[in-house]
Amino acid sequence: MAWRTTLAVVGSAGLACWAFAREATQDITVFVSAATDASGFVSPDATDSAKDLSDALRKKKGLRLVDRKERADVWIRIDRRFTRNRDSGGRLEVDVDNATATIRQRPVEEGVLVATLSVGDYSTEVTAAAAWTWKSIAGQLAKAVERWINENRERVLARRPKGE
Repeated sequence: MAWRTTLAVVGSAGLACWAFAREATQDITVFVSAATDASGFVSPDATDSAKDLSDALRKKKGLRLVDRKERADVWIRIDRRFTRNRDSGGRLEVDVDNATATIRQRPVEEGVLVATLSVGDYSTEVTAAAAWTWKSIAGQLAKAVERWINENRERVLARRPKGE
């Protein structure tokens, strides 16, 4: 009876290892980098946002970050980040001066993060914008990337070379 129990435990462990290995091979590999200009220089802002995006993507299930573009199913390049005034909304300010009040609407400045997502010869622009910190905007961009990858998972995996 003890032999059967041992066999069942070893068999279950082997099945669990096989299932884990199979699941790991189905992870989409992602490489994140900052864009370089024609002279090869990189913006410190883009590098900072690439790190923030990598940190956010690392927490996403089904994605695995890799250290080289050649090993990635998906390459995300941070192209630029900038601030702009939000077209709608804003912040109301009230000035009370000698029993009179002036109300004016001030525009809200929001950060914008623009990246290019590439799979093979296909690429698309992905953008996130919010009136928050750059790190939180990178988190919003990570959600957009995750949505795109989940929608296109089978097509991305079909492009992966056989045996990987």
